[in-house]
Amino acid sequence: MCRRQEKEEGRKKKNTWADHNPIKIIWKGLKKNRRWMLNRKILKEKECVKMMGKELEFFLKENKKQTSIPNLWDTTKAYIRGLAISYNTCRYKGRERRTI
Repeated sequence: MCRRQEKEEGRKKKNTWADHNPIKIIWKGLKKNRRWMLNRKILKEKECVKMMGKELEFFLKENKKQTSIPNLWDTTKAYIRGLAISYNTCRYKGRERRTI
């Protein structure tokens, strides 16, 4: 287990309608950075670049005429993110199988 310095604060809230009271807990711990970042190492792999190029070509061909440019840009970013996550997952599982 990872030990972190965290503060906990608990308060018992009043309730006149029931014989049990809700408890409010405020947890002041370390905030994690939830921002996703592209693993740049995969861009050096020819297989990944080829796969992403083929997938993006198909994606843009299907979606270019149906939507506005700002919407297309946002959906393209989300699609690229999904492709990268999928590729990294397959890559990681393949490496894991080779070590077993």
